[in-house]
Amino acid sequence: MHLTFVLPPGYRRHGVLQQDCAVSSVELEAHELMLVSAARMKWRGRQRRQYCAPKIAALVWLPDWITAPAGTHVDMLGRILLDVPGAFNRRRLPEFPAGCRRLEWAAGEWRPVNAEA
Repeated sequence: MHLTFVLPPGYRRHGVLQQDCAVSSVELEAHELMLVSAARMKWRGRQRRQYCAPKIAALVWLPDWITAPAGTHVDMLGRILLDVPGAFNRRRLPEFPAGCRRLEWAAGEWRPVNAEA
């Protein structure tokens, strides 16, 4: 499934550093989503509260024209972990079932990943 990502400053697109580019978003294919922190209410004083959206990250393969900085963690399959901005992907992000922190894209839908496997 294609999602929009904002590349961190150390990444290069077509050999140019991201902090030197005007456009920093790119659409990549996400293969696995990870729930980093769940949605919660954050209290700011006695009566004010603020909603904190869930933080989601995705494992993606980078195309040849995007290079990660040295020292970036790459898993055994060659994927890297990028934060998923909710502002760009609000309608396309799935709901995580209770007790599930990882979803994988398989057969055209998001499926929970078994933690014991």
